[in-house]
Amino acid sequence: MPFRENIIDGIKFILSNQNSDGGIAAIRPGDVSGCWSTAEALEIFLKNPFFPRNQLYKAKDMLEFLLKSQKPNEGWPLVFGGKISSTMATGHALSALAMAEKVFPQNATLLAKIQSAKEQAKS
Repeated sequence: MPFRENIIDGIKFILSNQNSDGGIAAIRPGDVSGCWSTAEALEIFLKNPFFPRNQLYKAKDMLEFLLKSQKPNEGWPLVFGGKISSTMATGHALSALAMAEKVFPQNATLLAKIQSAKEQAKS
């Protein structure tokens, strides 16, 4: 596959911009973590055949970031701590959560958190 190395390099770049809170920098390296950028990265990684499985813990860190950044009984803001929920960030977060349920089926605690987040987003 000719683009395999390009995809792997892209994955490495995005992971190099993962902040200590588990989120991905909103726009450029060093930025606050973005909910939309993290959800988008998580979606890509969970469905990408070239995502290194030994880095799955980084995907779980992204998932945990999303779970803690949801506004109570709402959706997700564009960036962590944002005041207003964003339809774009919420849509990508819900898509990423649905994919994560299939990747982490053995983790009952995590699955319960995902289900709760999905229910809150419906409120």
